[in-house]
Amino acid sequence: MVVPNRKGFLPRLTAVTDEQLAEINRIHFSFPYNFGPAPSPGTKTTLAEHLRDYEKEFPYAIQDLVDKLKLDSFSAESFDHHIDRNLLATPGYLSAVTVAKLIHYCLLILESEAEMITWSRIDRGVPGSPDAREIANAVATKVNRYKDPNKIPEYDHLGQFLSAVRHPIVGRAVSHAALNRWGVSERLGNCGCLRWMRSCDSYHRARFPNG
Repeated sequence: MVVPNRKGFLPRLTAVTDEQLAEINRIHFSFPYNFGPAPSPGTKTTLAEHLRDYEKEFPYAIQDLVDKLKLDSFSAESFDHHIDRNLLATPGYLSAVTVAKLIHYCLLILESEAEMITWSRIDRGVPGSPDAREIANAVATKVNRYKDPNKIPEYDHLGQFLSAVRHPIVGRAVSHAALNRWGVSERLGNCGCLRWMRSCDSYHRARFPNG
C-alpha cells in the first residue's frame, strides 16, 4: 500500500512529473481560476503551475491511494474513505494529483457557499455578489455552530474543507483562487479571508490533539 499509516513510513518523494501535470490540467473547473498571489489581474497562474512551484517547499508522494484507486474527484461521501485527516498535512502523504483534486473539491464548496449567499441577498433585496471575506465568514460561522469540533458529522463538507486547507499547498491555492475570483473589500483588507484558516486551526487542535 502506497499511502503511509502511523506505523509505516512515508513513500518516496518526487518532483511533479509531466504526466501528473497533464492529469492536473485535465481537471475541470466551472471558473477560470487564477492561482497566483492575489490580486494579480495581469498574470494568471494555472493550478498545475501552482503545484509545481511549491514542490520543494512541501513535497508530494509519487503515488497515493487515491491515485491507485483512480478516484476522479472528491465528495462528502468519499473524503474520509480515502483521506486520513491526521496525516493530510504531512509532507509526502499525498501526490500532486490528489492535492489538485482536494483544491478542486474545496473550490466547489466555496462556490456553493457563494451561491447560497447570493440567493440570500436577492431574497433580502440586497444587490451585488459576496466577496471572499463574506464567503470565508460564512464557512467559519457554520462550523463554529458546533461547540465541539468532534461533533461535526463525518460527511459535513465544511468540516472536510477545514481539514483539507490545513495542507499548506491546498490552503494557499484556495485562498489565492478565492481572492482573485471574488475579491475583498478594500476597506477590510485581505485578513478577513483568512478566517477559515483560524477556524481550521482550532478545529484541528480540538479534533486531533495529538496530530
